[in-house]
Amino acid sequence: MSKIDELWEQARANPGTRIDLGDVVSCDLCDIDWTSSTESGGAVFQSKVLCPRCAPRFLRRVVLAREERFIRARCPPGQSFSDFIREYRRRSGSNSICIGPVVQP
Repeated sequence: MSKIDELWEQARANPGTRIDLGDVVSCDLCDIDWTSSTESGGAVFQSKVLCPRCAPRFLRRVVLAREERFIRARCPPGQSFSDFIREYRRRSGSNSICIGPVVQP
């Protein structure tokens, strides 16, 4: 079982609890783990993480559908996709997953 699968299992077992993703980065389309990759590219569409392999095709469809306004960020040239996603999460304050409403402590 991959690290992201383990984190989702924790979220399912603990509804309403935020589960921190740490440094784990995986594509929401292909589920490939990009945590240690140095490859550049990719984007964030709404809340979906799009890896360098999936983003080009997905974003072409976004343009055809005139939904560019939902592209939240694109990986800058020279930056690894994994670092880009971790930085994006820090800036947006969204480095966790949660199933169901958040339970306030």
